[in-house]
This record gives sequence, structure tokens and C-alpha cells, in this order.
Amino acid sequence: LNSYFVMKPSAWVSLICALVTLIVVILCSVYGKKMAKLIPFIIGILSGYAVGLIFTLIGIGTGNADLMIIDFTPFKALTADQQVALQNILNAIDKGLDNAAPIVVEGDIKMKVISLVENTSKKEHILSEHGLSLYIEACGRRILFDMGQSEILLENARTLGVDLLGIDLAILSHGHYDHGGGLKAFLSVNKKAEVFLRESAHLPYYNGEKYIGLDPTLKGDPRLTELNEDISLGDGLSLVSINTPAPSSGQLSVRRGGRLIPDGFDHEQYLLIEEMGKRILVSGCSHKGVIPIVEHFKPDVFIGGLHFMGLPLGDELRERGERLDALGCDIYTCHCTGEIQYEFLKKYIKRMKYLSAGDGIEI
Repeated sequence: LNSYFVMKPSAWVSLICALVTLIVVILCSVYGKKMAKLIPFIIGILSGYAVGLIFTLIGIGTGNADLMIIDFTPFKALTADQQVALQNILNAIDKGLDNAAPIVVEGDIKMKVISLVENTSKKEHILSEHGLSLYIEACGRRILFDMGQSEILLENARTLGVDLLGIDLAILSHGHYDHGGGLKAFLSVNKKAEVFLRESAHLPYYNGEKYIGLDPTLKGDPRLTELNEDISLGDGLSLVSINTPAPSSGQLSVRRGGRLIPDGFDHEQYLLIEEMGKRILVSGCSHKGVIPIVEHFKPDVFIGGLHFMGLPLGDELRERGERLDALGCDIYTCHCTGEIQYEFLKKYIKRMKYLSAGDGIEI
């Protein structure tokens, strides 16, 4: 009679696999509440099979048939040509995983932004410099928007756990060193991302007598795609600009025909993201004027510099703040807005926050 209650080793292994599946499903259901309903079951089943595979491999290695609960006989029966075809498929999957966009579960789609480089840092071990670089996850893509002015980009990305090798595409907002100085460093670590910039971004730009343009040796790099018009990048992403004349740029100029003339900022572009019924506009410095930019594109969320640094804390700045507030979008600002200008404007722009290096947001 007792023989009916004695389980063979293979039955114990099957029971262990079933228990692993059940426990994983329960844990995923409890702690992964934002997952789609089928995902916990899929993860649980895969976990059970993984445990079964481990026991099977141990059985093969030790010669214990009772542990071999996965049957590889069908694979052994494959012809040589079928085995080669199967190996090619597995190799293709392996390569595809390296370039795959992150999987987003329906119902939990959020745009993520991490400030990699900015003028300020409030976090230990996060470096700062006058410049801007943003890591963005949106529309199933991983995007680098601007690169700061130096290799600080690489160091902060490592500290923050941002994998620059996984960037799908990069965007340069305009041709100034504090946004494109880290471009060469980025190209040295990421070998696949296409970099989009305006054709005129390579011109020699100056602030007074100081050269503030890009590294001239980057001109002609095959990874750089130079644009002279707005384009769609697909998946709800577009690179856009406006044709309104730029406000007085002070000492900012460009050398054309052997002489310095005021910079009209035709090299400036913005990233427009349309996802989950929202319009998010990302700008580097808004040299063409943040108010006409926001009025033109009517975003729900604006991210970037307002270019108010250096403006006196008075009526003109207050009026600009009130006009921005009246446009009704959420603002995440940084860089050329100016720290003291930001503190002044907080009284007039209710939906505005500051993004220092190391800060992150989800939208």
C-alpha cells in the first residue's frame, strides 16, 4: 500500500517546478500591480520551465534519468540543415535583443526624463557644469537630447545607471559647445545611434571673442545627420523649429563671410513628443524666445531652458513669467533659465519645477 504514496524523483521535480510557477505568479501579482493581467502567468510559467531545465541539465551531467523532465529528443532528430537554421534563428534573436527597444506594458506607459548634465547638482557624486544633457525614454525609444560640454556626460551616466550604449538616437538642439561639447565622447561609447542636428550647427559661433561652437573635426562624421527642415522620426517623435526671428542675442554671433554677425539661431531645433494624448516639447536653450515657441507648439509639458539667465529681477521678467503661466503648460526648466531668475519666477509660474543634474521625472 505504501508504494502508492512513494513519489519518484521525476514527480518531485515536477512538483518543485509547479510550486516555483505558483509562487512566482503570486509574487508578480502582488508586487507587480501595474503589469497586464497575463504577464505574471507568463513569467511564472517561464520560471517553472527554467527550474525544469536546470534539473534536466543536472540529470544529463550525472546520468540520472529521473531528473530529466525536459525531453530534447525532437531536437536531436533535426537534420543538419535544420540544426543550422535553428542556430541562425537563435543568433538573430541574440543580436536583436541588443538593439531592442524597452518593452512597455500597456497601461503603464510613462515618459521618463533624467538630467545627465546641468549647471547645478544637488546629489552627492553627480558632477555639474554649464551645459545640458537629458536622457529620455518615450514612444518606445531611448533618446539622448544634447550632450553637455565634456566627458562629465559619461561619468554621470555611469553613476545614474543610464546605459549610453543603449541609446537609439541622439539629438543636438543647437551648435553651442555647452550642448554639443560631449558629442565626441558619446560617439566613442555608442556605436549605433544616429545623431540629428541642423545643417548650420557646424558654423563658427562666438560669444564676444570666445569661440562657443562645436568641435570642427566632427564635420562630415557619417554618424551625424544634418537637417535643413523639420522631420518626423516616427513613433510620435518629431524634430521641429520655428521661423520667427530671434530676439536680440546680445554678444552671441556667427562668423559668415569673414565677419561676425548676430546669430539668428536657424541652427536651433526642438524635440516634439506626442504620446498618450499629450504633447511634450523639449528645448535646449529656447534662443528664439520661449513664449513664441510655446505659443506655436502648444505643448502640455515643456522641458528645457528658458534663456532668462542674466535678465534683471524686475518687471520685464515678471511679465514674461505671467505670460508663460497663462499658456497653461507644465514646465520643467534648467540650464540657461538662471538660478536666481528661477527663484524669482516661482511666484508667477505656478506649474514650474527645476531639473538639476541627477534629477528625474516621469510624465
